[in-house]
Amino acid sequence: MSPADDRGIGSSSATRWQSERSADDSRAYIERFAELAHAGTDLHGEARFVDVLVPRGARILDAGCGTGRVGLELARRGHRVTAVDLDPVLVEAARSHPELTVHLADLADAGLVLEQRFATWDLRPWHDDADWLVAVARRADDGGVTATP
Repeated sequence: MSPADDRGIGSSSATRWQSERSADDSRAYIERFAELAHAGTDLHGEARFVDVLVPRGARILDAGCGTGRVGLELARRGHRVTAVDLDPVLVEAARSHPELTVHLADLADAGLVLEQRFATWDLRPWHDDADWLVAVARRADDGGVTATP
């Protein structure tokens, strides 16, 4: 795979994640969540949040899906989930869940319309110096997709 392929579909330059993280970091991320799950930690708060916002059986875009943890729980709750990430190691992990349709891609130019944004998963208000973005977006052409980057 060439370096351009590693960046994902539609990406012309490395993202912050790609420039600051390695494949070893991605594997450590996978292991961290496996350990949390094994310890009985509740890892489904984000999925519960999205589940109450959308109609039953909604089409969900899990943008920045990582290992597919949130999308998998949404699929288990009856939603149709398309999962997208630009990290090949995390995409490989997400593809282990047959309930998900998983793509290696960069959604920067996907035509999504921002509906709401938060600074953290516990929904603190957005501010420009936030380290994380949690967004709810819709597809510009029909409004039928919820994104959770």
